[in-house]
Amino acid sequence: MVEIGQFINRHWQGIMNYIESLINNGILEGLNSIIQTIKRKARGFRNLNNFMTDIYLKCGKLEFDLPKAFI
Repeated sequence: MVEIGQFINRHWQGIMNYIESLINNGILEGLNSIIQTIKRKARGFRNLNNFMTDIYLKCGKLEFDLPKAFI
């Protein structure tokens, strides 16, 4: 019980910040996971611009209007 009390005491400000704002870093952790996966696959990229483009395509939630053939 003493260890739990010390833990809560050490993290009190962060606990109160979450209770007041209801914001956590779950979204950032998810994006970081996606970027790390891209980084592992990026060994074939020739330069940093291609790597950054892939990050924008995967994380940017971009919507593309694809051409509609034979409408």
